[in-house]
Amino acid sequence: MQAARECAGQSQIQPVPGLSDREAAAGDSSQPGLAALIQSRRVGPNRKQQAYSLPAGWLVTCLVSVVSWIVCETLGGLLFLALGTRLWAYHITPIFWAIASYVGWCYVFAILGTGCLAYLVWEHGMGVRGRRRWLYRSLFLVIAGPITEVIWNHATWNVLGTPLYLYTFLPTFDGSGSLLSPLYYQTLLLGFWVEEWIPGTMAAQVRCRS
Repeated sequence: MQAARECAGQSQIQPVPGLSDREAAAGDSSQPGLAALIQSRRVGPNRKQQAYSLPAGWLVTCLVSVVSWIVCETLGGLLFLALGTRLWAYHITPIFWAIASYVGWCYVFAILGTGCLAYLVWEHGMGVRGRRRWLYRSLFLVIAGPITEVIWNHATWNVLGTPLYLYTFLPTFDGSGSLLSPLYYQTLLLGFWVEEWIPGTMAAQVRCRS
């Protein structure tokens, strides 16, 4: 109920003192001053809420993406490691038995976070709404995630002489990729879902219009 009020708030009409209900509802266009007064009252409880600027939206999307990634990557990797299967190993600033990496988190923040924002801008511009937005988001992550990681890990390998990480289970592209990579990147759907509930973000605007 609260979410519905948030999304619909800006279209609600507040009563205008001194006007009849019929005048307020009709917004008599023959009286410009009256119409402007009525329009100025067409605000809801969130009238002070504004969309983030692009730089602020980028920061929020990157933060949400990296936090979601940290939780899913660390817990998932440690769970499989406890069961006797190592899925990957980080080679630069490794932590948690090489399941995670500080530099890896920076990559997610700067590169994947920026990619997620670019997708949201596209989604917003193309008018993707309703449940199908989750299908489009999933397809984006399945395609863009594995391609991005292979490119950047190979670039790091060539520049520094050591890879950021290597997949150890079902590896591809010399360990920079994995047959399971498309599934790993579905964890960022959690980031999209969280961001939809942060007022003013691009994802929240899409949710309210769905």
